[in-house]
Amino acid sequence: SAPEGVPCYQLNFAMEKDLEGHERVVRKTPEDCRARCKSIAGCSAFSWWPDMGCHVHPSGAPLRPHPNTVSGPKECVEECVKPLMDYDDGSEIGKRTEVATQADCKQRCVATHGCAYFSFWSDGGCHIFREGAALKAHKGHREHEKW
Repeated sequence: SAPEGVPCYQLNFAMEKDLEGHERVVRKTPEDCRARCKSIAGCSAFSWWPDMGCHVHPSGAPLRPHPNTVSGPKECVEECVKPLMDYDDGSEIGKRTEVATQADCKQRCVATHGCAYFSFWSDGGCHIFREGAALKAHKGHREHEKW
C-alpha cells in the first residue's frame, strides 16, 4: 500500500529523477505506468505525462509541479481511482454540486440511491453517476467507484 499520508495519485506533479537504466516509454494511462513501475526492481514511484510518456523513479526522487501530469507511488490501495477520466453525461444523477473534498463527493454518492460512481473536479465540482456509466478520457478531475 501507499505510505501513510501519500495519495495514490497526485495531479499536476511529476518526479524529476528517472530510475537509472529505465528511460521514458509510452503507456496509454497512469494505471499502465504504475503497472510498469510494479514490474521493475528499485522503482518506487511513477510519473505519467499527457503525451503518454511514462517515467519510473527511485525512492526520494524530487516532486515538482508540472501541468497535466499524474504521479504516484508504486503500490496503492486506492485502485478504484481513475485520474483524468469522466463518465458519460447520460448516466448522471441530478446536477453538479460543489463540495470541499473528494471524500465529501464520495459521501454524496454513498448517500444517493442508485449511485455507483462519482467524479470530483479540481474546482470542487462533484458529479454522481448510476451503474453502467461509460468511462471516457477527460482532464482536471478524478473518477472513483463508490466503494
